[in-house]
Amino acid sequence: MKNQINIIMSHGALGASESDDDIETAIRQLALKIEGNDLEWVTKYGTNFENDVFMMHRYCWCEREDCPWCAGCTCPESAWHYSVDGKPVNSEEYHKVFFDTGYEEMSNAEYGSKEHKKLSKIFKEKIKIRNARCGQVKDDVCDYCTHKGIFEKYDGEAPNFIHKKSKFMINWYKYIGRDMEFKNVPENIVNIIQECFDSLDTK
Repeated sequence: MKNQINIIMSHGALGASESDDDIETAIRQLALKIEGNDLEWVTKYGTNFENDVFMMHRYCWCEREDCPWCAGCTCPESAWHYSVDGKPVNSEEYHKVFFDTGYEEMSNAEYGSKEHKKLSKIFKEKIKIRNARCGQVKDDVCDYCTHKGIFEKYDGEAPNFIHKKSKFMINWYKYIGRDMEFKNVPENIVNIIQECFDSLDTK
């Protein structure tokens, strides 16, 4: 009997597929119409484009601090406030309790063994106790968290797609379809997508 290897690919890694939903398909076709070429990378990643109706931007890897797609939270450590059993503690004291879950012991035991099952039960109980004891609160002070500076335009993280009038936004990770997140989803989404296509005919 030959060994069988299953390779699991992230959704969207190979571009369009039969499992795409209507929005994914529409975004892929919109990118294709913008570029005007049947290019694999266009339907996989999208493209960079903006007009008065909508904006599309590929997932960005530049990692520049002035990039609204790559930059993130820069709040200082002092913005975090920790507590254990309702009493303020420093970061070191907090994390000592937070990570005391028995995870390492459980992970070192053979999976499925009696020892692993025993340690797994202990781990789950410790997680419950930890969650009840530990608390943390953060003061949002950086531009990313307060939606200022380069993050003001989109009221936070820059989207990979936005319909400007409705503020309907989509973000994806690397490829269209992968870990897609939606914001301000309208009821008339079909009309909104059609408006984006129509705006390309008048450019």
